[in-house]
Amino acid sequence: MEDRKLLFFDIDGTLLSEKTHTVPQSAKEALKKVKEKGHLIFINTGRPISTIDQEIHNLQPDGYICGCGTYITYHNQVIYHHQLSQERCREIASLIKKYEIDAVLESKDHVYFNANIKNKFVQKIKERYTNNGFNVSTSENPNLFLINLLFGLIIISKNLEIIFHKILMSLNVVKKCGKSYQRII
Repeated sequence: MEDRKLLFFDIDGTLLSEKTHTVPQSAKEALKKVKEKGHLIFINTGRPISTIDQEIHNLQPDGYICGCGTYITYHNQVIYHHQLSQERCREIASLIKKYEIDAVLESKDHVYFNANIKNKFVQKIKERYTNNGFNVSTSENPNLFLINLLFGLIIISKNLEIIFHKILMSLNVVKKCGKSYQRII
């Protein structure tokens, strides 16, 4: 097919309503028609694959670009996966605990939260992920880095300067979402 196109869709606020957390029927029908015409559909999101709603999977995309490009699949085959070393993951988890940072540590299999979340935004994320049946654990779990490795990090903090110098110097800030929220890989 000469005119075959690759179409990329974000999840939050694009395919998935931020109010209802559902995909509108009109979007489902449009994506089905696009696929019937031979075009390829990809989900392109900052989320890790471990937090993609079943309703998105049910759309049967041809591939996923997740975690700001750190995890890429095509027809159920992983073609790229970037992760931090176990040593670096342990170091970040230790600093998060030491400085009492409300953070979300993301991996391809789990999402880890601090045991004592103070930030309401992070509390809502944890609640939503737990209610959706995603694999949610505490970042203080001693088996955390023996099973999964960090590839994404959301930080909520009043003082990003300390965090930058202690944690972020060797990481890439992919998305800045205001003065107190950043997505890091």
